[in-house]
Amino acid sequence: MIQVFKKLRSIYPITENLRDYLEDNLKEDKIAKKDFLLSPGQACKNVYFVDQGLFRGYYLIGDKKISNSFFKEGEICGEVEGFLAQTKSQMYIQALEDSLVYSLTFAELQFIYKEFNEANVISRMLLERYQVNRSKRERALWMQTADARVKWFLNSFPELNKRVPAKYWASYIGITEGLLSKIKAGRYSRAERYS
Repeated sequence: MIQVFKKLRSIYPITENLRDYLEDNLKEDKIAKKDFLLSPGQACKNVYFVDQGLFRGYYLIGDKKISNSFFKEGEICGEVEGFLAQTKSQMYIQALEDSLVYSLTFAELQFIYKEFNEANVISRMLLERYQVNRSKRERALWMQTADARVKWFLNSFPELNKRVPAKYWASYIGITEGLLSKIKAGRYSRAERYS
């Protein structure tokens, strides 16, 4: 739980009262590698903080699993739209490693917003960062060649290159695992650059 407080304090100071509330209400869960935190059709009742481990968010399109996000230590994990709208998930969130998370329910988070002003500042700042990162990814996917997307991923998430299987992060940047291998080896055609 120490990681939760470190993360919150790195964003904005928290009061002792908020700390006490979180200590009393955060629920700890150990998630085994390959287990799911969330599946399509399941209600998005919780927001999670990743204390240890790594998760992948993905969508199933036909028989293809398309990675949408990765959540590592110190990050908030969940399907934003489903949680905020309190609707059923459209996304899978699966543990890529044995993981430890802490969670709050939607009702608990709403109570925190009402009772602790600093929580509103922290939440706004987290959502702003989320939106900036989402915009950067969209630009990387829509406005760059395949080899530039690989470079973007490696520069933006160097630790994930070692922790996430290539097929998962290849789908995250919109290319196949085969093309990723060719790009890494420097053996791809000009036409493939624009895939």
